[in-house]
Amino acid sequence: MEHDASGVADDTSSPETEQPPVCDGVHDGDVEISNSEDVRSFSGVKEVTGNVSIASNTMTDLTGLECLRSVRGSLSIHYSQLENLDSLNNVEFVGNSLNVNHNDLLTTIDGLSGIRRVGSDVIIGTNPLVNDLGLHALESVGGSLRVHYNDGLTQSTGLERLTSLGVDLAIQHNPVLDNLDGLAALTSVGGEMWLWSNGVTDISGLSAVASVGVLNIQGNQQLTTLDGLQGITNIPDNLLLEGNGLVDLNGIEGIRELGIALQIRYNESLCQSIVDAYVATVTVVWVLDTPNLGGC
Repeated sequence: MEHDASGVADDTSSPETEQPPVCDGVHDGDVEISNSEDVRSFSGVKEVTGNVSIASNTMTDLTGLECLRSVRGSLSIHYSQLENLDSLNNVEFVGNSLNVNHNDLLTTIDGLSGIRRVGSDVIIGTNPLVNDLGLHALESVGGSLRVHYNDGLTQSTGLERLTSLGVDLAIQHNPVLDNLDGLAALTSVGGEMWLWSNGVTDISGLSAVASVGVLNIQGNQQLTTLDGLQGITNIPDNLLLEGNGLVDLNGIEGIRELGIALQIRYNESLCQSIVDAYVATVTVVWVLDTPNLGGC
């Protein structure tokens, strides 16, 4: 502290500017974050070799985690009151699973837009997300992509760089999700594709998909056509279409070979004659019951 000529202490000197942390730390093992003190203890950490679990009823953001670049295990953000994930915008790699579940105030996950690769599953469920999925840099997922029970999600944008899934695609119980345009770059689904009980009216965003193990489309009552599935020509396992608003089978006319079973049923606006005509063109081991709209 400086003193003036009279010897009185002078309090006008500027305080030292707080320096940003040096981002060079590596934490060996798992991390659990539930409060701001936990966050401060990991300031400067750029890599975690284990899992990171974030669950908090006291924090609304994650200020202090800006250094984090890589999580070799799973990154789980769940059962929190977080309003945004902006402080995680430097994370580029998650070695195991990315789980964003049951966050009551989380309307956007744009803070995860730097993640390029996830080694196992991406699970986004039971959040009040609006507009999009925010994973703008994500290119590959080694496991499954599961998006479910996001009641306010209207669009699938935010996945525009995703080209492949190692296992399943499951889009389920998103009641106002209108389309799948955000998946326009996706070409390969290694396992099953499940589209269940969404608000979709248009699945043309899947037009680049050329391979899938199982195709299961159920309970999408506003979906009147399957246009967008023309790139799929054979399915090594099952094809199930149940309880949709379909009026025709346009989009799957190129699928002529199934490895195990075909089942088209309870689509109340789909004429049974259309179903019968399609079934006659398909090579399949089993055709299960196919009751749809009769009399037309």
